[in-house]
Amino acid sequence: MGIDMKLAKREERVLLKVIEQENRRAKAHHSSEIDDNFMDSSEESSEKAIEDFISQKSFNLLRKLNIDISFLNISLDLWDWDDSYLKSQEIFQNLRVVNDTDERGLKLMQDFNGLLTVDEEQKQFLLQCVEDHRKQYPDCKKATLKRKFD
Repeated sequence: MGIDMKLAKREERVLLKVIEQENRRAKAHHSSEIDDNFMDSSEESSEKAIEDFISQKSFNLLRKLNIDISFLNISLDLWDWDDSYLKSQEIFQNLRVVNDTDERGLKLMQDFNGLLTVDEEQKQFLLQCVEDHRKQYPDCKKATLKRKFD
């Protein structure tokens, strides 16, 4: 078995451990039990392995971004010199933050600008109406839509 195969097997074992721990935590949460391992003091938490701090959602994110997780198998002290860690750090630093609300508002304005009216005063009035409507109905949930109009 080559080195690559051994690393892949080790990564697979780490992922399985994390999934098992996540499942245990979910079961404990749903049955209203307190997991003593989860509530450890800071001294004890320094003795825990990395997989104790990474959830399944974290691994899913890493997988979606095609990030090599082999750096998780080495000591934290060596991460600054590990190629897979440095590449993952670069990927996260270059992620673009998107404000969906602003983007949607801008898209709405681009799509309908000049379509309903060319008068600037009427455009401003329409924008105020849309803003008021969004404040009254912040989401499309059934309960929100059933509320009486103020």
